[in-house]
Amino acid sequence: MPPDTTRHRLRSLAIVALALPVLTVGCGDDTDTAATTTTAAAAASTTAGGSETTAPDRADSTAADTTEAPGKTTKVNANDASVEELAAAFEAAGIPNAERWAHEVEEYRPYSDDGWAHLRQELSKYNIDDATFEQIVATLEL
Repeated sequence: MPPDTTRHRLRSLAIVALALPVLTVGCGDDTDTAATTTTAAAAASTTAGGSETTAPDRADSTAADTTEAPGKTTKVNANDASVEELAAAFEAAGIPNAERWAHEVEEYRPYSDDGWAHLRQELSKYNIDDATFEQIVATLEL
């Protein structure tokens, strides 16, 4: 499997695994939620190949929390977020080609408070449609 595909699948697995506890809130007593959280954490820490990966420490992380309910946009900092954080937020928002747009957003840093004019100018080179651009800026903050 190509490295980009593997990385994408692992990121998707981690997002799903971290989202499971959020989605199961209110679906049982505290012991059910604790078991689900433990299972989700175990799934997030092991890849398909059996090697372990480290999940970010949520208390110390500056990464965006992308485990919120579907349809709710999580904001990430356009100037500080890593490509992985940008891509995860874009994927959670349902933006097509999330990883590609994350790389483009990262490439044209820094951004100022110009109403995203700089970003619009740069992404227009790639014939981005208005709906996708609006989804992207809805996930970004300065």
